[in-house]
Amino acid sequence: MKGKKFFSILLSILMICSTFGGISVSAISSTDDDYVWINGIGARVTDTVTYTYYINSNYDWENFQGQLEYDKSGLQLESFSMPDIGKDGTDGIMINTDIEGYVYYAGSNISGYKTKYKDVRLCKATFKVLQHGTFTIKNSPEIVTGLNGEAIVDDFKISDDATTRETTKVTPNYVDLKVVSLPKKTIYIEGETFNSDGLNVEATDTNNNIVTINNYTLEGTDKLTLGNNTITVKCKELSATFDVTVYKDSGKIYFEKPDWEGNIYFAHIYENSVGMPFYYWMMKAEKLEEDADGKLYYDLNKLYYSKTLSDGLKPDTQYSIMFCDNINNETCPIMFNTDCIGDTISVVGNEKIIENSIDSKTLYYPATWTNNSKKYGIPLQITSVGTIQGEFIPKGTSPYDIINKWDKEYPDYPNKDSYSDQSTARSHKDRLAEIKVTFKKMINEGKILVAGGGVYSDKETDTTKPTVKKVAKVTVNKKSVVLVKGRTTTVKATVSPSNASNKKLKWTTSNSKVAVVNSQGKITAKGKGVATIKVMALDGSKKYATIKVTVKQPVTSVKLNRKSANLKVKGNAKQKTVTLKATVNPKNANNKAVKWTTSNTKIATVNSKGKVTAKKKGTCYITATAKDGSKKSAKCKIVVK
Repeated sequence: MKGKKFFSILLSILMICSTFGGISVSAISSTDDDYVWINGIGARVTDTVTYTYYINSNYDWENFQGQLEYDKSGLQLESFSMPDIGKDGTDGIMINTDIEGYVYYAGSNISGYKTKYKDVRLCKATFKVLQHGTFTIKNSPEIVTGLNGEAIVDDFKISDDATTRETTKVTPNYVDLKVVSLPKKTIYIEGETFNSDGLNVEATDTNNNIVTINNYTLEGTDKLTLGNNTITVKCKELSATFDVTVYKDSGKIYFEKPDWEGNIYFAHIYENSVGMPFYYWMMKAEKLEEDADGKLYYDLNKLYYSKTLSDGLKPDTQYSIMFCDNINNETCPIMFNTDCIGDTISVVGNEKIIENSIDSKTLYYPATWTNNSKKYGIPLQITSVGTIQGEFIPKGTSPYDIINKWDKEYPDYPNKDSYSDQSTARSHKDRLAEIKVTFKKMINEGKILVAGGGVYSDKETDTTKPTVKKVAKVTVNKKSVVLVKGRTTTVKATVSPSNASNKKLKWTTSNSKVAVVNSQGKITAKGKGVATIKVMALDGSKKYATIKVTVKQPVTSVKLNRKSANLKVKGNAKQKTVTLKATVNPKNANNKAVKWTTSNTKIATVNSKGKVTAKKKGTCYITATAKDGSKKSAKCKIVVK
């Protein structure tokens, strides 16, 4: 074949098939470890194979044509290009990929871009490995130069004026994606944007190599909503998830700088009915910050990071807060609740040294407290004549109420816990009378704020204690629950008797990695395993009930080793049947079993092991469906001839 005459043959094929450049791509997934051989190079099912064909010549090209042939039974064409031919690798080029197993290409009148083609990439193709076996990829070109129609490659044979070479490269495919370390920030306040700093993602490829993934995408980060948010990490067809939590802004509580020697300040918070610290005293999470005006404040959103107050402050619940500096100056507790958010607390007395003459123990405390809120009371501190710590003073309380309370609840007062050099010199009755006078004097001097802003009164009020009914039993409407990861259920708790004085309950979990619970009994499944949810009465009765929570890992995807298969009714045994293999993800799913079904038993049947048998000419679909109830499935198209 001479001159440009040869070009019309292949061009006719290209025009009849009428497809130029576009390639349909479908994904195949498998985790089989057996090797596949492509042009003598080892690979695995689902790997990507890149084939490149090079030509080196000393002549300018005019026209060319050629074909790339590949084993369609084991290879799926993903892309085809001619990167070094023509202008920008596109002008004057026609490509047809419509005929399965072949790629036809041609170029005409490219002499306008004449150059001597030195080791150029005539074509480059990528394939997905579909199944096991030995397969080949072969390129056959024919090239005519601009010098009197002289052929460099004639009848698909290389002339002495040109040399060629080809390369086959295998890129392993990923079969598993995993989040190995969470972002540094997994707790957010409403309105904050997602930050992926610290997120580390790894993938396992078909060679069982573990590689760090950076080219992943994230879904679910655009708009974080209150509560748990599931973030999905995606890379190719694989995905993994993790959760972040969004809370409402809890606000701040302010602390007026005292006349102390320290320069770093801390806040310490605990729930009065529980009496446990929220974290560890003088930790980073408890450190006070300073605003632009020099005012110290504690950001109550830090509680969401704590161990015992991770749900934040609850309405209608009394808490205590203490302050200290970095050289052992420390306050006694002050009670507060959600009504006090935004208040400023200050120390109005500064008697730091309190000596006990009995054991010569010296304590360091400020004398008294006050704050700017009229919504709550404060614990009473009278360090110059004795102390009673942690008592809540309601609004409108008079000094007589406090004295009467002491008289009834502390009959041995004064004692060794009364820090006064005269604590053993007077009788109980005389001591109370002295305290009453001193108490009034300190109020008048502004050293004690009675009743958190309440009005001082000499009128004695009724301090008779009401009858207290303890909780006798706590019951729940569910003794055990089974959840799929990510799902929720709400358990209702009932306190007996119905007229118990304090019906408040506390919900806890034995394993937050398996399940968590909020203050309303809503249980959220976090990960595979078993956890115990405990709901306990807070009236001191120690009555409680438990719920066993079993969390199962559902199937997230089912994939087949083939997307389609061709069978023959009258063929041999291998032509009549094919065995499909199903891969269930994730690997730790509780139930990996699948159910095999056919869309038409007259055309093809399938047994419980995925073996498909041809029955009659036609087309049907074989489906593998997860048996765990997740409804995940995969299909394979069966064509019987």
